[in-house]
Amino acid sequence: MSLIDLAPTNTKRAPENAARSFKKFLSAEGVTWEYLEVCMTRENAPLVLEAVVDKFGMSLAFKEGRKGQLLARHSVMQYYRQAKNWLLDQFPHLRSTTDKALLKKGQMLERYCMKRESGTFVNKAPACTKTALKKMVMHLYSTAVTATDYQDAALLCLLWFLFGRASDLTLLRKVNLSIGSGNIFFVRFIRVKTSEEQGLSLFPDEDFATCPLLAIALALATQSAPTASLLNQLPTQQAISQATLTPTAPLIDLMDHPEHVAPMGKKEVTTPQGFIATSIGF
Repeated sequence: MSLIDLAPTNTKRAPENAARSFKKFLSAEGVTWEYLEVCMTRENAPLVLEAVVDKFGMSLAFKEGRKGQLLARHSVMQYYRQAKNWLLDQFPHLRSTTDKALLKKGQMLERYCMKRESGTFVNKAPACTKTALKKMVMHLYSTAVTATDYQDAALLCLLWFLFGRASDLTLLRKVNLSIGSGNIFFVRFIRVKTSEEQGLSLFPDEDFATCPLLAIALALATQSAPTASLLNQLPTQQAISQATLTPTAPLIDLMDHPEHVAPMGKKEVTTPQGFIATSIGF
């Protein structure tokens, strides 16, 4: 007899129920467990596993219970976490490469379930999207004539990347603020996260118009020579086309070509692993 035997019966059954639910999901998608095992031996196995779990999470988000109502948030997350842990136990060689990505997918799924009400989102003011940010920054760049204009663009990017993410400024206190000589205002960001959520607050963006590091560099470069003509050559933006993941997307396509599919929640900005303490001054 061990401590495992002392666990409640429901706790023991949870992994079994999650595994049964996942296999039922595979069957509904026309995919066999044997084919999934073959896919886990490929070179792109981490991408395949992420795509499969992503699709499974989407099915849970829109799954209806016995009474025709959407599953409760607790039920959705219980199925998701138990199925995820069960899959990682079945394929332990993928745990180190997919654990962080699957954790983030679970967080997005939980936020969605918390916000929905009767199958719809709670009414809230529209958020400032990255497309809107790009339009505002491009307008500032195209009409900039002084160093202040480039500083405004840099501050706009910082507001979007830092204030738009609650975990960055939750612990901001007066001691983190200071005004130096020349009326320079300093904000020191030290992002505190758990070991599972480590990531940079500021990072290079594929789109130059919304890259916070480029915006800071432009603001600093134009302080000594405030003229727009110095920076009139902008890099050509390379658009990367990916198919959007939808509830109707065939699972077999995601497993065979996971790199060509943008997963659910792709619009949210992902960050590389690391930790940063930044001092920014204008």
